[in-house]
Amino acid sequence: MVRRIREEHGIKCRRHKRFKVTMDSNHNKMVYTNVLDQQFDANRPNKSWGFYL
Repeated sequence: MVRRIREEHGIKCRRHKRFKVTMDSNHNKMVYTNVLDQQFDANRPNKSWGFYL
């Protein structure tokens, strides 16, 4: 209903971007190796630690 009325009066909505890019992948900084290799299951406590800056 709202869409039909909007179109009859020539009103258009502004479309927002779905997300904002927050990382520059074309940087000159050092890239560290992936030590965990996406294996997040630890078989004992304190086996793997990590953080994100």
